Amino acid sequence: MKTGLRDNNKGFSLIELLVVIGILALMLGMFLLSTNVIGRTAARQCSKQLRHELEQVRVASMGKNKVTLWLYKDSATGKIMVQQITTIANIGDGAGTTPVDGEVREVGSARVTLDFVSSVDATRTPLDSDGIYFEFNRSTGAFKKVKYSELGGQIHDEYTIKEIYMTGGGLTEQLTLHGITGKVTED
Repeated sequence: MKTGLRDNNKGFSLIELLVVIGILALMLGMFLLSTNVIGRTAARQCSKQLRHELEQVRVASMGKNKVTLWLYKDSATGKIMVQQITTIANIGDGAGTTPVDGEVREVGSARVTLDFVSSVDATRTPLDSDGIYFEFNRSTGAFKKVKYSELGGQIHDEYTIKEIYMTGGGLTEQLTLHGITGKVTED
C-alpha cells in the first residue's frame, strides 16, 4: 500500500556531511601538529649534539694532537654531519704530522636547516657541503681562526664563527660561540 510519501534515503544529509568534514579537519590538524613537534625536536637535538661535539673537540685539542671539527651538510641526504680530523705529531726521525680522519657522525636530520654567522660578515649563511671547520688553541681552549676556507662563495683568509642557528618545525635554536674562551652556549 502506498502512502504517498517518497523514500528519501538517496544521499547524505547536510548534518552528516558537516560531521564528516569536521572529523577530517580534526585529523588533519592533529597530523600537522605532530609533524611540527617532530621538526622542533629535531632542531633541539641538533643543537645539543653539535654543542657536545664542539666541547669534545675543545677538550681533545688541549692535548698533544691538533683536532679539527668539520661540520657540513651531506649533499646526498641533506643531513647535517660532523667529522673529527686529528693531526698526530710524529715522533722520531722525519718528525712531522699525520692527519687521521675520525668517524663521520650525524648531528642533524634533513628536517633541520643550519645557518651560521661568521666574523667576516653579519649575515646568516646556510651550511653547505663544503662545510665549516672549528679549531681550538691548545693552551687556552679559545677558538682559532680557520684559514683559506670557502665561505659564502668567497675565499677569506681567516674567519671565526660567532653564532649557529638550527631551525626545524618553526623553532630556531641558537648556539653562541665565545671566541676568547672557546665556550659554546645555547640561547
